[in-house]
Amino acid sequence: YTEKTLMPAMTVAECAALSLRQIDDAVDRWHAVYHPCFHPVYVRPGPKDSTPWIRAVAEHLARRGVPFVGGSEWVAFNDARRSVEFTGLAWNEARGELAFGLRTERPIAGLTLLLPAAVNGRRPSPNPSWRSVRLEGIEQLACVLDLSPGSERRMSIVYS
Repeated sequence: YTEKTLMPAMTVAECAALSLRQIDDAVDRWHAVYHPCFHPVYVRPGPKDSTPWIRAVAEHLARRGVPFVGGSEWVAFNDARRSVEFTGLAWNEARGELAFGLRTERPIAGLTLLLPAAVNGRRPSPNPSWRSVRLEGIEQLACVLDLSPGSERRMSIVYS
């Protein structure tokens, strides 16, 4: 076991294989962020050269269409995500309609909103803004949005 990770030591190929499984799980199962951490001291020839690992991760992310962003871009996205507020949240039981607004003070691109795929046995009426996804083994509805600062976007979904 290594003292840094408390995991058994692995070869670079084993690390790459584990990383690819983590990426797939982050995308397909958890809707989570995959955050690799590669130390730059190990990107030169030698017994600890992790260049093949980094290359395997970058190529897999590209194949999967997963963005590979730097630290400052990730922090800006998180700050923007945290600035999003729900407004005017309302449930109309008779119509089966959930209505709400989203407002933000920062620009945000690629914000994913998740809602239940069914409410009280009702399924959503077809809506091109929403798609069915299975995350953590649970069917949900996903909508990916871009929001502009200072604006409010009204949304609704009808479960019938």
